[in-house]
Amino acid sequence: MRHGQTDYDWRKIEARLNALPQFTREIDGLDVHFVHLRSKHENTLPLIVTYGWPGSIIEQLKIIDPLANPTAPGGSASDLWGQPQLFSEEVRASFRHLRKSI
Repeated sequence: MRHGQTDYDWRKIEARLNALPQFTREIDGLDVHFVHLRSKHENTLPLIVTYGWPGSIIEQLKIIDPLANPTAPGGSASDLWGQPQLFSEEVRASFRHLRKSI
């Protein structure tokens, strides 16, 4: 309880969130919140990172910058990408719609 009352710096988190380009789109009757951040590197693959209840975008903050800018910590853009993952057709269809809408 103390962490939330005295140690947690909501304004710091809020500033990190507000620095990101955030949007919402309605897909199949649901509002989908997302960050649309393009990599600084050419020919990178688009990546959709999701979260769901009871989670939030705050949990994803630590991975957003390294994924968008993999050379910052000394890696290379090619270090990130392995084999594509398979998802259910419903999830793929929703994300296909999202990609086409942005």
